[in-house]
Amino acid sequence: MTNKNNTNNNKPSLSIIIPAYKEAANLRWLLPILKEEAQKSFNDYEIIVVDASPSLDDTASVCPQEGVKYLQRTGGNEYGRAVLTGIAAAAKAKIAFMDADGSHKPADLAKMYEFADKYDLIIGSRYIKGGATDNSKLLKLESGLLNWLYRKILGVKTQDISNSMRIYDARQLKSLELSCLHFDILEEILIKLHINFPKLSVKEAPIHFYRRKEGVSNRRLFVFIFSFLKTALILRRLKKDRKKTC
Repeated sequence: MTNKNNTNNNKPSLSIIIPAYKEAANLRWLLPILKEEAQKSFNDYEIIVVDASPSLDDTASVCPQEGVKYLQRTGGNEYGRAVLTGIAAAAKAKIAFMDADGSHKPADLAKMYEFADKYDLIIGSRYIKGGATDNSKLLKLESGLLNWLYRKILGVKTQDISNSMRIYDARQLKSLELSCLHFDILEEILIKLHINFPKLSVKEAPIHFYRRKEGVSNRRLFVFIFSFLKTALILRRLKKDRKKTC
């Protein structure tokens, strides 16, 4: 799909990947809003929904109705599998990820896209000036602690390390060898981009993180915490090993 709005004709093309796991009810209202925003804000774009395999709800029928690409993740139903499937399928110069549950708004993605021709990586941030989150106090505490730990362990300056709403350079992202299968794949991508591309340019753009509209979260607290801590230690060792060889 190509945007006919001349104001964005010089912006890079964009693949928008939406991992979905029993999110048909949310996609019914999200996709029309996203398509409307895309028509006016993005240049030469595609929207790809990556469903569970096999599909567990009506997502397979919702996507064709809205005229977006539909895929099922390969290799398993973990979140990381959806991310890897989306990366492999993306055909545009930039790759954006956003959640299917309504926590990310298309208008915020459009604001992030304004920086797409100036930075390699744009991160939607809840924790910089202008950003906000509707999460409960407990989730805010959990997220804040996680981000603080990753900054301390891995030495990155990014304020919001765990939010999935990002825009990547497709060439850089597709070059990474990724192994994490849960939500920790977000941190794996961030650290490996910094390791493989020392001159990586990063921009944090403020976004509002909303509570999901329908359904329940697919995150499991024990798996979530264990995988993040394990990944942090692995990435720290990888980063140290890379420094020794440079």
